[in-house]
Amino acid sequence: MNNPFLEPAAALSEGQPNSLQLATVAGVYEDGLSLIPDAQAEATQKHYKYLSSAYPSPAVGDRVVVMKMSGTYVVMGSLDGHGGGGDDGKVSKTGDTMTGNLTMENASIVIQNNEMDIDTHPESNLWTKPLGFRDADDDIIGRIQGFLGTDGMAGIQIYGDRLVNGSNVYNYVGLYVKEDGTLSVGVSSPAAWRAALGLGTNGAFPLTVAQGGTGYTSVTHQTTVENIITAAAGFTISTAAYYSWGKIAMLYVAATATSDNTTNSWHTVGTLVSSRRPVYKLLVNEVDNRSAILYSNGNLNVFGTLKANFGFEFSAVYLT
Repeated sequence: MNNPFLEPAAALSEGQPNSLQLATVAGVYEDGLSLIPDAQAEATQKHYKYLSSAYPSPAVGDRVVVMKMSGTYVVMGSLDGHGGGGDDGKVSKTGDTMTGNLTMENASIVIQNNEMDIDTHPESNLWTKPLGFRDADDDIIGRIQGFLGTDGMAGIQIYGDRLVNGSNVYNYVGLYVKEDGTLSVGVSSPAAWRAALGLGTNGAFPLTVAQGGTGYTSVTHQTTVENIITAAAGFTISTAAYYSWGKIAMLYVAATATSDNTTNSWHTVGTLVSSRRPVYKLLVNEVDNRSAILYSNGNLNVFGTLKANFGFEFSAVYLT
C-alpha cells in the first residue's frame, strides 16, 4: 500500500483532493508535526502544519485527522479529545482520568453547583461536588466541599473519611457564615476532634458542642468601638476589637488621655457594653507601666498620673 505520508515528497501528490487520513503524532516541532500514518511503523521526515483553531495544540501520541490540501497535508485536529478543547478552550467531559501533574497559571479551580443559590433558603441542605482525595485502592481519604443550609448558612466543610470494620466513618470541620455575618465552626464528632485538638474532655474551648452530637459554636467578631466600649470623660478610644467563642472572649482597647490628670489614683477609661463584660473582675498588671483592672460591671480602670496625649493599649482574655 502506497501511503501518501511517506517520503519521497512526490507521493504527496497522489490520492484524491480533500481525502482524509488518520495518523498518530510522533513529534511536535516549531514548523509542524511529524506523523506516523496508519498501517505504517515509521514517522514522516516532513513536518505538517495543523489548524490554529485546534486548542490545545496536538501532542505526541494524539490520534489526528489529516486532509490533503493543495499538494500537501494539513492536520485538522485530534480524535482523542486532547486537541480542540471546545468553546473558548474549555474541556467539558465526564469521567476523564488524568495522570501526572496539572499546572494552572494565573487561574483558579471552580466547583459549581447550579442547584445552589446563596441568596435563597433551599428546601434541604445542599453540597457542591467535593474535591476528593483517594488512596491507591480508590478508598476515600478526605474531601473538601461547599455547603448551603436550609437556614441560609453557607460555608465550606473539610472531611476526613475512613472505612472502619466495613462502615464508612467520617468526621468534618466546617467553617460557616450566617446571613447576619456571624461566623460559626461546626464539627461532626466532637469527641474525636477534641482529642485531636488536645482540648480535654469538656470541649469548652474553642468548640462548644454537646458530647456525641453535631453542633455549631458561634464566633463573634466586633471592631466597631461604640459596640464594644464607651469612652469616659477625659479619654478617647481610637481602636477596639472583641472576639468571643463559647464562654471565652478576647478584648483589645487602644485609648488616649485628652487632658492632664496629676492625681495618682484609679481613672475610668471607659465602660464595656453589657454583652462584652467579664463575669468577674480581671486584674492586668503593667499596662504601659501602669496597673489596669477590668471590672465585671464593664469599667476599665487604669492607675497613676496621666498626661494629655498619653496613650496605652489594653488586652485580656476572659470568661463572659
